[in-house]
Amino acid sequence: MFPNPVLISASRRTDIPAFFTPWFQECLRSGFCETQNPFSKKTYHVSLKQEDVLGWIFWSRNYAPFFETLRTLHAQGQRFLCHLTITGYPRALEWHTPPTAQAIETARQIATAFGPDVLQWRYDPILLTSLTPPEWHLRNFEMLATALEGSVRRCIFSFPTLYRKTTRNLAQAESENNFRVWSIP
Repeated sequence: MFPNPVLISASRRTDIPAFFTPWFQECLRSGFCETQNPFSKKTYHVSLKQEDVLGWIFWSRNYAPFFETLRTLHAQGQRFLCHLTITGYPRALEWHTPPTAQAIETARQIATAFGPDVLQWRYDPILLTSLTPPEWHLRNFEMLATALEGSVRRCIFSFPTLYRKTTRNLAQAESENNFRVWSIP
């Protein structure tokens, strides 16, 4: 598909490592996948052959189901970067993520197996709520940074962009869990 090898950002729109590992493995075996542009709805055929892929960028909150796939890519000499989101938020805000201790252990396993340079820790989005005021974030971030020391070399953080779906989901979580979202900077 491409005249030169490309970097493939494989899971920014959906969490492939956490939820679609078997699908991804099948695509690798097939040597291609098809992806649809969310705006134009045009479908693209993307080569996943080693000679066409310069490297992979993955985005996830849970790499545990994907660890063996990373081992396979590494054994084949393929390069990859893993963005791993760990916020340590209360379950009222993040109910579908692994427990913080498990996420930290997964980060350590990735760093031990492949080196800390393949891992980018994401502490985002920073939600200011009655459950997570600024002081909570300072303590929580320090705890996470201490726990991840030696496993990561970079942390990326951001404040949320409040899309309609985000606003709706936060309002529902507020209502169901009795907390308040504060204004976003």
